[in-house]
Amino acid sequence: MKKVGFKFFGLVDLKENSPHRLKTTAWGSWMSPSSPYIYNPKECVILAYKHDRVKKIKGEPEWKGETIEVENENGIVKPKVVYKEEDKKEFMNLVYGEWDYFADTRQLTKATFSTDIPSKAIKILSYKNDLVLDPFCGSATTLVSAEILHRRWIGIEQSSKYCDIGRERVQHFVELNKQSKINF
Repeated sequence: MKKVGFKFFGLVDLKENSPHRLKTTAWGSWMSPSSPYIYNPKECVILAYKHDRVKKIKGEPEWKGETIEVENENGIVKPKVVYKEEDKKEFMNLVYGEWDYFADTRQLTKATFSTDIPSKAIKILSYKNDLVLDPFCGSATTLVSAEILHRRWIGIEQSSKYCDIGRERVQHFVELNKQSKINF
C-alpha cells in the first residue's frame, strides 16, 4: 500500500450479522489440543488515501438536511441545517468504525461480499457523482453499489468470466437508475 503511494486513513471492523461459517472444530480435535480449528470471525476494511485525506472539492453528500432560520439569544437570525434522525444515526454508525453487514453467500466469485460493505464506504467517503475505482472488481459488487448511490465508477478485472458476470450485474442497475430518472 505504501509502496504505491497510499497513506493509512483508518480501519473499520466488520461485524457479520448472520455468519455463514460454522463455529466448530474438527471431530478429530474435539476436546483435544491435537489440532483444533480456531474460528476467527474478525474481518476488517483498511481505508487509505493518496495525496490529501481532506476532500478539497465538495459535492452533494449522501445526506441532505433542511435549512431553517434560527434566532440566537442576541436576536440575530442565522441559517441552520437540520437533519432527519435516521440520517444522523446512519452517519454516526458509519464514522464509528464498526460496521454491521450481511454476508453474501451466492459465490459469484471466490471472494464474494454483499453490497453492504462498499455501500457504507461509498456513502461516508464520497460525494454523489464522485468517481469510485475498484481495481479488483470481481463480480462488480462495488460498481453495483456505486451505480445505486449515483457515483461514477471504473472497474478493473483480469478474469473474462468475472468481467461477464460483473457487466451483467451492473447493467441491470444502470437500467434501473435510468428508469427511476425517467419516472421523476
